[in-house]
Amino acid sequence: MANSPTQSAPTSRPRVSGINVEAHLIKVYAIAGMLAGLAGVVTAARAQTAQAGMGVMYELDAIAATVIGGTSLAGGVGRITGTVIGTVILGVMTSGFTFLRVDAYYQEIVKGMIIVAAVVVDVYRQKKRKTV
Repeated sequence: MANSPTQSAPTSRPRVSGINVEAHLIKVYAIAGMLAGLAGVVTAARAQTAQAGMGVMYELDAIAATVIGGTSLAGGVGRITGTVIGTVILGVMTSGFTFLRVDAYYQEIVKGMIIVAAVVVDVYRQKKRKTV
């Protein structure tokens, strides 16, 4: 019953359309795994060392970049160009903080505040869209 065309499950519509969802999921996960491995190699090469905790808190940077770029945390709304712009803004901001010798702990606090502010703006925009 889970594959019924009348259900609104995320995978039911593509299956009814004849798309092999399982094959596409395997491809997507394989590509994501390869890119994660490449990112690990690049990070290790850049630092000229490899440690287990090298990528700690990078997820905050990824979330901050996408939210700054305009991607909605509620889902479904966002563009790659916005994420790239958010990444550039976050990179410039981090470089500026490093240049000004701001402590790393304060940098994380500022990133968290930016994420909270972006989420508040996103919620406000979504409420405004629903009322119009």
